Amino acid sequence: MRLIGQWVRKRRMERRLAAPEHRRAAAAVAACQTGLAALGAGLVWAAAAGRIGFALAAFGLLVVAANIAVLEIGFIRFLASGRERREERERIAAEREETEAAFREIRAQRHDFLAHAGALQHMLEEGRTAEARDYLDRLLDDYDRVNTGIRGEKAHIAALLLRARQRADAAGIRLTLELGRPLSDLPLSPTDQGKLVSNILANALEAAETSGAAEPWVKVTTLSGGGLYVLEASNSSAPLPSHIADRLFSTWGLSTKGGHRGIGTYIIASLVQAHRGLLEYSAFGDRFHLKIKLPVIK
Repeated sequence: MRLIGQWVRKRRMERRLAAPEHRRAAAAVAACQTGLAALGAGLVWAAAAGRIGFALAAFGLLVVAANIAVLEIGFIRFLASGRERREERERIAAEREETEAAFREIRAQRHDFLAHAGALQHMLEEGRTAEARDYLDRLLDDYDRVNTGIRGEKAHIAALLLRARQRADAAGIRLTLELGRPLSDLPLSPTDQGKLVSNILANALEAAETSGAAEPWVKVTTLSGGGLYVLEASNSSAPLPSHIADRLFSTWGLSTKGGHRGIGTYIIASLVQAHRGLLEYSAFGDRFHLKIKLPVIK
């Protein structure tokens, strides 16, 4: 029954994520299934009225049920393939935009280097050593803030991290990255790496933004060992209602924000499950913690 429930939830999610242009196709499939169901009801009536044998009616019902199932499975696969293509196009466009933004920021740092060097030289020539030291400390903090998180990362992840840093700075969120292993080393394809990391960061930052905390924060850590890659994300959060916290990653559409929210947790859970990983989470008061373990395939 649990597997059937998961199958039904997955199919409902695929229908919910379907593009608007597929509504007519969905209506056509529903009409065909309704017609088949009416045919099945007719077979039952005919058998009850003695117009056909029960064996023939049973066989007819099996055929009808099989056709309804084939229509449903085929349509869901069609929706899934269309959704995957749409997500891939959106991911590529977003990755291009993020990479260009990251390149512009790094380029701006390089452009400003000579100006900073000139300012430091002028302070030192005038004997303003303490001011020069303070200026250099602030300059190094800024460089470290931008470059520490992306060190060792490939372009698609570095761009995501820079964008997350910019969002955190704009919202006054303290974002800490303690990456013992680069996120680019996640044992997933680059596409799935981008999906997993972007959804984890987006969920954590959004939760921190709406937490109401005086000093909202997000912390991401990674490490690997024993054949596992471990990714953890913690953040400040508004207290979650128990009916949401208990089933947050086990079904879709659960969110305190309403609308079409709760999809990010569905994508995260689906990716972890597809790669034979383990997902654990806890929500206590104003703190949320997510831990993902993925087997490292050599």
